[in-house]
Amino acid sequence: MVKLNVTKGKNNMDFQELEKERIKALVQIWLTVIVVVAVICAAIYICLFVAPEPSEYIEPSFLIVTIIFVIATGLVLDKPKRFENNVKTNMGQYALDQIIGIEGQLYWQRPDSNSPDGHSEDITEAYKLSQNASDVLFRRHCTHDDIYYGTYRRTPFSICEYDHSIRHGKNSYKFIYGIVIAIKCQNLKYKNTLVLGRRRFSGSKEWENALVKRLVKVSHGNELAKDVYTDKASGIDEILTPKFIDFANNLDDKYTVAFAEGNLYIIINKQRDWFKMGSLFKRIDDQKQYEKFTEDISYILNIIEQAKMTDITE
Repeated sequence: MVKLNVTKGKNNMDFQELEKERIKALVQIWLTVIVVVAVICAAIYICLFVAPEPSEYIEPSFLIVTIIFVIATGLVLDKPKRFENNVKTNMGQYALDQIIGIEGQLYWQRPDSNSPDGHSEDITEAYKLSQNASDVLFRRHCTHDDIYYGTYRRTPFSICEYDHSIRHGKNSYKFIYGIVIAIKCQNLKYKNTLVLGRRRFSGSKEWENALVKRLVKVSHGNELAKDVYTDKASGIDEILTPKFIDFANNLDDKYTVAFAEGNLYIIINKQRDWFKMGSLFKRIDDQKQYEKFTEDISYILNIIEQAKMTDITE
């Protein structure tokens, strides 16, 4: 695994500036917390000991405290993500270049960016994969957290960290979180939708409902290919080769493999925050947070490497 040198970054930026920004944000968070607590205590004191008619002051005091609390919560919750994005903007591309090395190119999509202007055709293709993965798989748009796109050994791919809401009962929704790896299959003729599952889709009934509700289960000559769902059975022999079935069966139970529009999708239902870099609560030169980021990216690249060995992406 690549060990990142956190004393370097984009344009050899000064990491002391990022550390100053981190400390400033922490001070602002603590000051906000102190102000909110002081306002709540003041409101309680006025209602109990100062106001001639406490009951008349309870409702307006509660309203004021609620408004202040909501505003303060928004400010506090926004700062960690802003700082993380700033670190990724300054450090992220350097890190990605070090991780993928000469094997390809990999880019992080900034929250305020809309297109990969100036990149090659393969990179543009990878970007398109990142933008429609959830729409293709779930037929509805998901909320994305981190998005990466690029090429690995000349194969366009994207990585989308997302959450997807599914109706769970009459008036409630359940959110599922995970990663969608989208890999361009350069010469695949099968353009329909196919989902290959084992036991239960990613260990979740909601996954099964989301992915296969419009598909039908089909039988297949290869007994190792369990739970094959598709909207068109003809042509699936191109996909369900012994190499590919072996690859799918060796994946973790929380993985789902799918094909749609001629591309391969590997869905990981591991409900944690991936690709963390730039915690407000760790020094900017803390090597451990960069090691975790490196592990996550390397882990995904290893899955793509295994998929390429099946020849399905060529």
